[in-house]
Amino acid sequence: MDIKADTIYSFYEKTDEDMKLKKAKVNKIEFLTTTRYLDRIIKPNSKILDACAGTGIYAFYFARDGHQVSAGDLIEKNVNQMKSIQEKNKLLDKI
Repeated sequence: MDIKADTIYSFYEKTDEDMKLKKAKVNKIEFLTTTRYLDRIIKPNSKILDACAGTGIYAFYFARDGHQVSAGDLIEKNVNQMKSIQEKNKLLDKI
């Protein structure tokens, strides 16, 4: 299967990452399961890098929990959305 980078980029440009984990019950379960598991293994006040953060839903969650979080994404609209959320909440160390 030969998938080109621009095809992948185009897919994520069209995807609403912020709503993906909030919209369907199955996605909410994914978020709750992931955070519950990571809460058990990440030590308090850890430094976290969320390298493919989407719009930062996990990054902001862990920052609210007292961790130092830096987040980034390859999709510009996702980064812009993170920056918009950051303006209101000032939780992430770096975007």
